Amino acid sequence: MRIASGRNRIAENSPLTKHVVAAGRFVWDAGSTPAASTIFNLIGILDKARLTKQIAASLRESLVVLEKAARASHAEATHESSKAESKYDTRGLEAAYLAGGQARQAKEIMASIKLYESLATRSFAPNEPVDLTALVELTADGALSLYFIGPKNGGLEIKHERKEITVITPSSPLGQGLIGRRAGQSWTDSLGGSVVKYRIVSVS
Repeated sequence: MRIASGRNRIAENSPLTKHVVAAGRFVWDAGSTPAASTIFNLIGILDKARLTKQIAASLRESLVVLEKAARASHAEATHESSKAESKYDTRGLEAAYLAGGQARQAKEIMASIKLYESLATRSFAPNEPVDLTALVELTADGALSLYFIGPKNGGLEIKHERKEITVITPSSPLGQGLIGRRAGQSWTDSLGGSVVKYRIVSVS
C-alpha cells in the first residue's frame, strides 16, 4: 500500500507496518496498522524534503542571475575602455572588485545548494523544542508567520503549498530566540527600538 507524495492518500482499514522512503513515496508492508501520528510524521518529513528542494531551486535561480552579472562585470573590467586614463580613473579597478565579489557570492550560493540538497530533515513532535529543520508558526504582536529553521540563507522566502515560508538560521536574532523553545511559549524582545511580543503557535 502506498501514499503518493503528491496527494498523501491513505487507504482506510489497510493493514500496514514498516515503511521505507523510496522514489518520493512511502511504502508499507502488510501487517499491523501504525499509529496515525507515525503516518503524519512521515508525511511531514516528505513535505520538508520538498521544501528543501524548493529552497535549492530558488538558490539556483539566484545563482543564474549572479553568474550573468559576474560575467558582465568581468567583461567590463577587462574591456579596452576600462583601462585607466589617469591615476584618478578607477573604473576598471571598481569593475574588477565587483566581479570578484560576485564570484565569491556565487561560490557561497553553490555551497548552499549542495547543503540543502543533502540536508536531513525530520518531523518534530508538538511538544519538542525548536531546532534545525523545524517548521515554526510564530506570532509577533499577533501577526502570524511561518519559519523554517535552516543552516544558511536566512531571509530567503519560499512559497510552499500556498504558504509563505521564511528561512531563518539558528544564529540570527530571531533564530536565537526560537531555538530550544516550545509551542505555547511567549517572550518579548526589542526590534528597531520597539518591544515585540512573540508566541510560538506550533512546532512541526
